[in-house]
Amino acid sequence: MSGQNPQDLTLQDAAATPPPDGSSGYQNLIGSTVDGKYQVEGLIGFGGMGAVFSAKHIFIGNIVALKIILPGIGMDPSISERFLREARAAAVIDHPNAIKVTDFGKFGEMLYLVMEYVQGVSLKKLITHEKKIAPMRSVTILEQACWAIDAANDNGIIHRDIKPDNIMLKTNEQGRLTVKMLDFGIAKMNANVESQLTGAGTILGTAQYMSPEQCRGDEIIDRRADVYSLGVVAFEMLTGRLPFISSTLTGLLVKQISDAPPPLRTIDDSIPASVEIVVAKCLSKNPESRYATAGAFADAYKAAWADTLGYSYSESSATLAPFSISNSDATKYNEPGTLQMMSGRLDTALGVGSGGGGTKAEEPNETQTVELRAKPTDESPRAVTVSKPASATLSGQITAQVPPTVTVQPVSKPGGLKWAAAGLLGVALLGGGGFFALKQFGVGGSLTPTKPTAPKEAKAPAPAGSQKADPSLPGMVVIQGGWFQMGSQEQDPEKPVHWVYVDTFALDEVEVTNAQFSKFIDETRYQTDAEKTHNGMPPSEETWRKYATPERADHPVVCISWNDARAYAGWAGKRLPTEAEWEYAARGGMTDRFPWPDTVDPSGKANFGMNKVARSDNTIPTAKVRSYSANGYGLYDVSGNVTEWCADWYDPEYYRTSVERNPTGPVNQTSGKTRVLRGGSWFNELNQVRVAARLSDLPENSQYDIGFRCAKSKP
Repeated sequence: MSGQNPQDLTLQDAAATPPPDGSSGYQNLIGSTVDGKYQVEGLIGFGGMGAVFSAKHIFIGNIVALKIILPGIGMDPSISERFLREARAAAVIDHPNAIKVTDFGKFGEMLYLVMEYVQGVSLKKLITHEKKIAPMRSVTILEQACWAIDAANDNGIIHRDIKPDNIMLKTNEQGRLTVKMLDFGIAKMNANVESQLTGAGTILGTAQYMSPEQCRGDEIIDRRADVYSLGVVAFEMLTGRLPFISSTLTGLLVKQISDAPPPLRTIDDSIPASVEIVVAKCLSKNPESRYATAGAFADAYKAAWADTLGYSYSESSATLAPFSISNSDATKYNEPGTLQMMSGRLDTALGVGSGGGGTKAEEPNETQTVELRAKPTDESPRAVTVSKPASATLSGQITAQVPPTVTVQPVSKPGGLKWAAAGLLGVALLGGGGFFALKQFGVGGSLTPTKPTAPKEAKAPAPAGSQKADPSLPGMVVIQGGWFQMGSQEQDPEKPVHWVYVDTFALDEVEVTNAQFSKFIDETRYQTDAEKTHNGMPPSEETWRKYATPERADHPVVCISWNDARAYAGWAGKRLPTEAEWEYAARGGMTDRFPWPDTVDPSGKANFGMNKVARSDNTIPTAKVRSYSANGYGLYDVSGNVTEWCADWYDPEYYRTSVERNPTGPVNQTSGKTRVLRGGSWFNELNQVRVAARLSDLPENSQYDIGFRCAKSKP
C-alpha cells in the first residue's frame, strides 16, 4: 500500500506457525499500527484464523478491540468475503447487549474488524468459577443474551456460534450486571447472501452448542438454531455440565443429531419441573417444536422460575418484598434488580479478571441511595434508601434482628432501559467483598409499595372491539391496556371495588383444548399432578386423559392443576394471566356483572348450571370451544365451560392493599396456600360465573371442571 507508515505492521512475522503456547508470534504485533489509525497494545485472545487485540485509536484516544485475520488465511477470497460479511452483519445490530462494531476494512494483506472494548469476564469463566449459576443470575444472563440474539435475528442474522465464551459479563455504571453478546463472526445473513459462501454440507459453529440441523450441515438454518444453542447455555448454567459429551467430534455430532438430552432433574433434582420443560423444549431435535424466538424462550424461562423463587415479575414496576440481612459467598456479584450498595469491577469481585487494573470496592456508608431501574412506564421509578440496622457489621456472620428501614421516594425517570428483574426478594449483606444479593425474607417486616398517582388520562378500559390479531401470536388476541373497576360489592372476597390499570397484553382466544394439551404431553412426557402418587396414595382416577377422547379434541382440557397449567404455559412460551388481567379481559370493555349486558337473558350465553347432569366415565358436559358468543374483546368462554387458573396466590383480603397498576397478587402465601380460579364452569350456578367472582384451590389439586388459558406480556 503506497504511503504506508514504516511503523505500520505487515504481519508477516505473525503469520509464521506459533510456538506451543500459541502466543509469541502474536506478541510481535504489540506496538505496531494498523491502517495508520489503531496502535496495538495487547493480546486478548487468538484462534486458528487470527487474533483479537486491545488497541488505541490514535486520533480519538479510546481503547477498542481489534480483530485481525492473518495473511494467507485472509487472502482466501471466500474467507475474505465471509469476514467482510461478518463486519457488515455485526454493524447493523444496534442493541445494548450486542457488541458494537465501529470500523472494519482491508489493509494490505490483512483484514481487520474494530469493536467496542468490553472489560469483564466471559460466562464460561463464571461457570468454571461458580460451577453452577444461581437461578436469579441465570435468568438475568439468559434474558439479556436473548434480547441481543432477537435483535440480530430480527435483522436476518443468525449467530450460529452461541456459547458461554461469546457471552461477556460486565458491570454497568450503576454496578449492575450487563451482558454483551460477542462474535457474530459466522453469522449468516439470510438476505442477499450467495449460497456458495456457506453452501449445504458446511458445518459452522462449536459442536457442543450446535443445533442438530447445523451438525447435519443443513442448507437452511434459521433463528431456531440460535434458540437451541441458548438452551444448551441454560443447561450448562444450571448444571455445570453440557448435555452431550464425547471424546470425538464425530461422536459429539451424532449425539447432537440423534440423542435426547438428559433431563435436568436427573442431574439436579432441585431444579423445578417447569424449568426442565422449558429447557427441554429448546433442545428439541425438531426446530418446529422449539420456541419461535429467543425472546419467547427468555419469557418462558423467567416465568418458570418466578413462582418457585417466590417473587413477582411486574411489567411496569419493581415489587419490593420483605428482606433481612444474612451471610453468603462474598465472591458473588450483583445482578439487575439487586439493591446495589457498592461499586467495583466484576472481575475483581470474582478474582478471575481479564487483565488490567481495577479499583477495590469502597466500604459502604451507613445509608446509601440507589435507583431501581424498571421498564419505563407512566409511573416514575423509585429511589430506595436502605438504612443498615445498628446491630449489623461488615464482616463475619450477620443476623439482623430488625429489618433495615426502607423509604421509597420518586426519582427522575430513566430513559430507554429495559426492565431486568421486577420484584426484589431482599438484601444479603456480605462481609469482605461488599456485595448485596437477593434472598427471601421469612416472617414479618413486610413492605407495601407506594401506590402511583393516577395518570391524567380518563380512567376507562379499552373499548369493546379494540383487540387486535397478531400473526406472530396465533390463537391469541392483543388486548389494549386501560383502567377498570375491579371487584364487586356482592361478596366479601370481591370487596372493595377499586381502580386498577392493566398494561397491554395478549390472551388466548379460547381455553386450552385437549388437542393442544395432548401435543404438550407428547413432546415433553410431562406427568400431571393427578397422575402422580401423593403421600403414598395411588394416582387419581380423574385425569385429563379420561376426558380427552378423540371426539373431545376441541373441548377444553380438564383435571389440570395450577402446576400443570404453568408447565404447559412455559412450554408454549407463555404464562398464566394475573387475576387483574383475567378480569379486565373477561369484562370486554363493559362494566356489567357478566361478559354480556345484565339486561340480557343469560340462558344460551354460556355453559353453566349443569351440575345435575348425570355423567358416564368419559362424559362431562363441557362444550366445544367457540360454542357460545365471544365477549367484547373477542374471547370465548370467559364465563362457564371450565374454571380457569390465574397466576396469583389467593388472599380474600388482597383487594384492600392491592396496588393500582398491574397487581400480581400477594408475593407469597400470606393467607393460605391456594391459587386464584376465575370464570366459573359448567358445574357452577349463575352467581359463580360473574366476572368478579373469585374462587381458589391448592396448586396441586385438579377437578373435572378446572382448565386454563394462557397470556403473554406486552407483545
